[in-house]
Amino acid sequence: MHKLTYPTNVTKLENFKKEFQNLILKSSKIDIPKIQNFLNSIGVRIVFEELLITPLEDLIQLIPLSETNIFDGLSDGEKKAKKEELRSYFNYSKFQQDELSKFFNNYSISLNITGCNYCGIDFINAYIPLDNDYRDFEHFMNECTKEDLMKIHGIGDVNSDDIINDYKGKILKYSDINTGSSKYINKILLQLTDASGILKFDLFKNEKKNHLTLDHLLPQSEYPYLSLSLFNLVPSCYSCNSKLKNDKKIYSNLDELLFTSPTGLKTISDIIFKIYFKTGFDNKNLPKELNEYSIKIESPYTEYFKVFNLQGRYNFHKNISHELISKRRIYSDSQIKEIFDLFNDKGKPISKNEIKTQIFGSDIFTVDSNKPFQKYKKDIAKQLEIIPL
Repeated sequence: MHKLTYPTNVTKLENFKKEFQNLILKSSKIDIPKIQNFLNSIGVRIVFEELLITPLEDLIQLIPLSETNIFDGLSDGEKKAKKEELRSYFNYSKFQQDELSKFFNNYSISLNITGCNYCGIDFINAYIPLDNDYRDFEHFMNECTKEDLMKIHGIGDVNSDDIINDYKGKILKYSDINTGSSKYINKILLQLTDASGILKFDLFKNEKKNHLTLDHLLPQSEYPYLSLSLFNLVPSCYSCNSKLKNDKKIYSNLDELLFTSPTGLKTISDIIFKIYFKTGFDNKNLPKELNEYSIKIESPYTEYFKVFNLQGRYNFHKNISHELISKRRIYSDSQIKEIFDLFNDKGKPISKNEIKTQIFGSDIFTVDSNKPFQKYKKDIAKQLEIIPL
């Protein structure tokens, strides 16, 4: 349902891919010669290091991928032995728990990892496990714990003690830091905030925790040699990955995959949410109760739709659409115009969109941010003519 926002700048994209590549290649967890021999044996004419960062569009053109499943024709015992052998080469589970989760956490903001890229229902965003909710730099310097200081990149045990002894409760404003000092602690503190005193939480990035799991678009059960490929990995929620998809395919054919994948270059052919009212949908005759209508989901790709059980899961959250419907029953276009005229007659200029934002919420007016239920809310808001189609 949502594309990962990879860097669009060529240099930044190459650096992003290089960082991922190095993360794998410099690890002692994999056996690169054995991996390369295996790739050669199945006809993949590409070196492993390039396979790691090959775009999805090119991955599906690999001969073994388009022609055969490497486990076809093997007995159950042979399949089990082969899978165990490949696990020892690629060691995906170890990477997923450690390096890969941290890598995606570090890029959580730039990749726009907020909600599940498959279902758009659950949050999977990273968070910083700080002891306190710090408003700004001054609040941090007055209330910080040693544990929180040590979560900042570059601050260790000794520096934490020094900061608490020399600074805690003594810095009243950002300008109290001696910008001309060569003292190492001062340099660290100056990195903590911008000139306005807002904390730079990305300095805590190595301490981020996450709610995400990493799913393989092309399942490991058939394509274990793609288990560490960057564009085969999708940040997703636990329900989509472990409870529903597992090793299932979300596509009927490989071409279809490109239109359902969050990691490919093609625009996703997205699902559409619609209100179905038993007496016929009409903005002048909106349902009053939950049981008077249903939410139907239209999708050109039934496999994706079925695997993630989107109809049932969104039906469970029908109250979100009901809130919009209920507000729309109260606030018609004419009533919104009355509010608009009232504010502007009193010399308090305000746009109709600002009024609608206050009434119906900001999610339906913001650029796609991958927040849970945003697509759902926008589609219903379009049908209710709150926002244009």
